Amino acid sequence: KLIVESVSVEAAAPSGDLALIENKTPDTPANHVPKPVEIVKCYMEGEERDTAVYDRTQLFPNDLVNGPAIIFEATGTTIVEYGWSCTINDRGCLVIKRTIPKIRAVAMGTGGGKGGSEGAD
Repeated sequence: KLIVESVSVEAAAPSGDLALIENKTPDTPANHVPKPVEIVKCYMEGEERDTAVYDRTQLFPNDLVNGPAIIFEATGTTIVEYGWSCTINDRGCLVIKRTIPKIRAVAMGTGGGKGGSEGAD
């Protein structure tokens, strides 16, 4: 009998050809710095963190939003977790990238520790 209590998955894949999208967003206003509409508490990466909340309609090309952050719009909400960042490309798409490497847990007995023998009997 196998019981799975929790599963975490992270995937990355190239998107489609953005050249096929004809709509361009308005130019970024001069000296624009994205400003959150509020700061809320969220639980991410194992702890409670101050999290900036942004209105997507106030974000422009080349804006950078560092996680943790919440970006809301009329059709959905995007969560940018701690260790990730989001930029707005020239077509208005959100591009999310990991900025802090994920610390991977190593199962006991798999040789992933310093001596390679943790948990081995």
